[in-house]
Amino acid sequence: MTERWYCGHCGGEFPRPAGRDDGVTAERPGRCPRCGGPGIRRLERCPTCDGGWRQPGERVCEKCHLRNLGELRLFARRFSPAALADLDDLLEGSGLETFV
Repeated sequence: MTERWYCGHCGGEFPRPAGRDDGVTAERPGRCPRCGGPGIRRLERCPTCDGGWRQPGERVCEKCHLRNLGELRLFARRFSPAALADLDDLLEGSGLETFV
């Protein structure tokens, strides 16, 4: 299975941590091969698209997130401010105006 890792220090993504071949375990995954930082995390495959990677705890990858945001903006722009306020009431929220 293909792996993908993320460094919280430099923001880099890479296929293998430095030192992985030296018996590094899942509890101690190694270091970032770009900056040498220890704060790396294993990424998970995105359940929405066919190739993206997401960080643990996130629902989708960054590419899918941006696509969803764009679709929501297109949707919200079809309505007048009064209609958006009504939709917010129906959704028990107050956020659709932010996408216009």
